[in-house]
Amino acid sequence: MYSMELNNNETTNSSSRWTFYCRYAPNISWEVSGSTFNLITGLIKVIASHSTVILNALVILAIKQRKELQKPSNILLSGLAVTDLPVGVIVMPTSATVDFFILSQVSFQYACMLYSANVFFFPFLFSTTVHYLTTIAWERHVAVKKWMD
Repeated sequence: MYSMELNNNETTNSSSRWTFYCRYAPNISWEVSGSTFNLITGLIKVIASHSTVILNALVILAIKQRKELQKPSNILLSGLAVTDLPVGVIVMPTSATVDFFILSQVSFQYACMLYSANVFFFPFLFSTTVHYLTTIAWERHVAVKKWMD
């Protein structure tokens, strides 16, 4: 086993497996063994990302353009689509790009930076969606409990 310096990131080689350590997040490492796992997960993320963006945009557009769909419950769903849209635009493509960079074993520095950015954005956008879902659940609870008021 030997180690070499690659763009200020540490990489070690052990027979056919490579382990990459990110300098921006020292607790993060990737084992690159030439398997197809990163390819499969990357392709799934790309397909899911496109589906997420297209379907959420269609929900927003439909509710905005059709007057008969502009009911309070549909407007809440439109707001949920707005909170899910950045996940499909930012988080999923960035994660797929990291998978493809790792798979191709090039540009580990960029993979590390993208992964660090993804680690920052994912909890923020995920918590936004969860908070919005909580708001919808609270509003529905109030509507059911106090329907007479």
